[in-house]
Amino acid sequence: MKETIENHRNLEKSLIDLLGNYMYPFHFGVKHNLTYNDCLSINRRLILSYRHAPIENGNALFWPPIKVIYSNLSNADLHFYQRFVIENLHNWKNELSIVSASFPPEIGTYIQELFAIKRKEGIRHKSHNVHPHMEKWFEEEALWNLSNIVMIDFFTSIDLVELSIQINYRKSECLKF
Repeated sequence: MKETIENHRNLEKSLIDLLGNYMYPFHFGVKHNLTYNDCLSINRRLILSYRHAPIENGNALFWPPIKVIYSNLSNADLHFYQRFVIENLHNWKNELSIVSASFPPEIGTYIQELFAIKRKEGIRHKSHNVHPHMEKWFEEEALWNLSNIVMIDFFTSIDLVELSIQINYRKSECLKF
């Protein structure tokens, strides 16, 4: 995908169109009752971002910068989020990663991986397989709360977003239009 403002806008529009009125279940039976549009209307923190696959250079991997395509955070909050959180979430070798999450400003940042779609692996549920670094981060912070998260998804392409929504819809009665 070529890095252009137009591509960012098209991706943002596609995501908002697809995700705007959906609600998502959480693992262990914990659910929330907010849609993406609800989160926007009550000023909860919302970020959409993506990152391309790493470039191999000898024995090292070079990770391209994270591109935030939508956020209602302040610049300072967004910088903190990018530096300490998003960088730790994009360590899968995906062609494209998309992250969207909602956080209550008065409490802080809570993140849980819910689903991952990886290249050539089809679709598999990964809510019980948190990235080791994130698992350690959860233990250290000891403040995470699933009710404060909207969703975090990883996709290999924008075309898989709708497919994931359809699969989640079939799996859960929590989804609403």
